Amino acid sequence: MADDRKPQKPRVDSPSSVAAAVLAAGRIVRTPSGFELDAEETAIFAEIVAEIPKVELSDHQVRVAAMLARTIWLYERDVALLTEEGNLVPDRHGIPMLNPRVKAVQQFATQVLSYRRSLGLTSRALAGGDSRRVAISRAHNLASEHLLDNDDEDDLLARPPSHVDPDRAH
Repeated sequence: MADDRKPQKPRVDSPSSVAAAVLAAGRIVRTPSGFELDAEETAIFAEIVAEIPKVELSDHQVRVAAMLARTIWLYERDVALLTEEGNLVPDRHGIPMLNPRVKAVQQFATQVLSYRRSLGLTSRALAGGDSRRVAISRAHNLASEHLLDNDDEDDLLARPPSHVDPDRAH
C-alpha cells in the first residue's frame, strides 16, 4: 500500500529553505493587477508586506494584503472623522442620535482583524495556537532574507535578480 501522507516541509533553517528565502528577498512585491491603491494605501501595503517573509507570500496573500491596506486606510479615515463629529449627532429634528460612522468603524475593525488572520499575521492563525514555533520560523525567514544585505561590501557575491520580468521568456 502506497504512503499517501503529505511530504513534510523542510525546516526553515535548512539550506534549501535559507536559499529559497534569499532568492525571495530579491522579489519586488507589487499590488495585484486591477487593484489600484493611492499613496496612503500604498504606504500601508508596504508595511504589511514587510511583516511577512517574501518566501511565504503567494499571489492570493498579496491581494489580501492590498485589501487589508485599503481597509486600514478607510478605518483610519472614519476614526478621524468620528473624532471630529463625535459619537452623537443631531438627526433632522435636532434629537441626538448615534453617529452612523460608529457602526462603520466597528465593521472596518472587524474586517482588519479578519484579513490579518487570513494573512497569518497573528501567530495562532499560522500554527494552530503554537505562537512560539511561528515566531521562530518567521525570525529565521526574515533573517535569511537579509543575509546578503551587509555581507558583501565589494559586491562580489552573485545575487538573484532584484526583479523578474514577466514578459521575458525563460
